[in-house]
Amino acid sequence: MLSIREAQLKNKRVLLRLDLNLPMKDGKLTSTFRLRAALASIRYLLARQAKIILISHLGRPQGFDKRFSLEPIILELKRHLKVPIFWTEEVLSMAVRKKAERLDNSEILVLGNLRYLPEEEANDLKFAKELASLADIYVNDAFSCSHRAHASIVGVTKFLPSYAGLRMEEEIESLDRLLTRHPKPFLMLVGGAKLKDKTDTLRNILPIAERVALGGGTANTFLKAQGEEISESLYEESLLDVAREMINHYPEKLILPVDWLVEYLPSGGFRISDVGPLTLAILEREIAHAKTIFLAGNFGISEDERFRGGTEKILRIMAKTLKRTIISGGDTVGLAEQLNLLSRFAFVSTGGGATLEFLAGKPLPGLEALKERCPYCRGAFGGKHPSFQE
Repeated sequence: MLSIREAQLKNKRVLLRLDLNLPMKDGKLTSTFRLRAALASIRYLLARQAKIILISHLGRPQGFDKRFSLEPIILELKRHLKVPIFWTEEVLSMAVRKKAERLDNSEILVLGNLRYLPEEEANDLKFAKELASLADIYVNDAFSCSHRAHASIVGVTKFLPSYAGLRMEEEIESLDRLLTRHPKPFLMLVGGAKLKDKTDTLRNILPIAERVALGGGTANTFLKAQGEEISESLYEESLLDVAREMINHYPEKLILPVDWLVEYLPSGGFRISDVGPLTLAILEREIAHAKTIFLAGNFGISEDERFRGGTEKILRIMAKTLKRTIISGGDTVGLAEQLNLLSRFAFVSTGGGATLEFLAGKPLPGLEALKERCPYCRGAFGGKHPSFQE
């Protein structure tokens, strides 16, 4: 795929797709990580006198809904950038077109929430063409959305010269390195609520990694498959056979919790809510032994402060090591941000589902769309790209 570094940007209107779907509570942002991750591409474009038309989604509105306005995010953006930033709640209209045409070099126009319009998620080509007609160039710097075949991710690439942003490049390089050329031993820690979202990732990673440790609801299905009593803990009945297959095939690689914290329920049963101290001691030894450590998903019910201690300790242990450490997933990254630990990791992925699908070896629609617009990726010039991997 082509890199933003290869584009002629001066005086050009650039349609820049970002993921500014930032978490909020009571109308206030609780994490700005994804916005800050996008600043490198924005500043690169501004420094080269491009005119930026910035697009993103927020949440899942059913039509126009002021609760899903990008306004709080734009106010945060203005804190970081001392350039003119214009904003409209509309996505496409004659007024939007006129504002785009009036943009000067090194100015930014932010359009309304893309998901106000159902055509976005439907990857409607007419909508994509109209969106593309606002600009001269398209840049995708929304890796975390690139597993979705939406109009602003896939459709627009059919109508504009298309490039990968700086953060997109960094995500691909870091995750590809994890799959193909990581320092060994490689330890992967997989938490989160659902095994279903991670089955393909585990199948792809287990042959590669030296050790794979499980926590959260993901681990519960494996514990149940082993015959452990998990009472009313979250697990996935339909995936018990999958868990047994992995346990039988990789007994020396899989690390399951050996103790846990529970919440007793009015029914008389209990729910596994976090990993216990013996498990954490095992994980600490594994982290000390590994040279590459990747954490995806929390190991406890971290929305409850009583049960985030296990994940906090794992993050603090990882943050202290000088090994190559990577974390991903909104809840995990959000907790690390609350603990002021983000700068202590070698790489922090903006992706959740996109990261897991990349590590599962699945083609991401957004990346495939960029490759289709790259002459090197299509075999021209001998397929030899001068500056960026295919």
